[in-house]
Amino acid sequence: MAGAVSANAASLLYELEGNNSISFVIDSDPENTELQPDGFVVPNVMVAIDGISALYDIGFVYSFADGGLIIEGTPFDLAGPQLYSGSETSPTLLAGSYDLVGFLDPGLVFSLTVTDLDVVSAVPEPATWILFAGAFFLIGGAMRSAVRASKLRYA
Repeated sequence: MAGAVSANAASLLYELEGNNSISFVIDSDPENTELQPDGFVVPNVMVAIDGISALYDIGFVYSFADGGLIIEGTPFDLAGPQLYSGSETSPTLLAGSYDLVGFLDPGLVFSLTVTDLDVVSAVPEPATWILFAGAFFLIGGAMRSAVRASKLRYA
């Protein structure tokens, strides 16, 4: 990730599945972006391509130039919808699901899922769910025992 992070910026996980498996994380309000004629670039992003990680610059393309994103220095120049809102000088990256295809190589086909990691972290861990369910079973068992005891008194 490049530069400082603003206090309200969410971390977005980009997962591309298709010809290859690609993933990286960028802040929703990236700083230190570089303006380009067809969008902007977020420099020095750690990208995993088929399990091999390296630093790449990620270009985001505006809709009038076929949208999508570019992982510079790779064959992944992918066209699709614009993946951000706002201006190229102050972009806000968007979460969601998108279909992308190769701009120069239409044989490249990817499904992109952009997930807000801050929202995902709010889901309780499995151990929390187990404790929660266990408490319900204990309370239910205690109530059932209380009902049996009261029935025995009246019999």
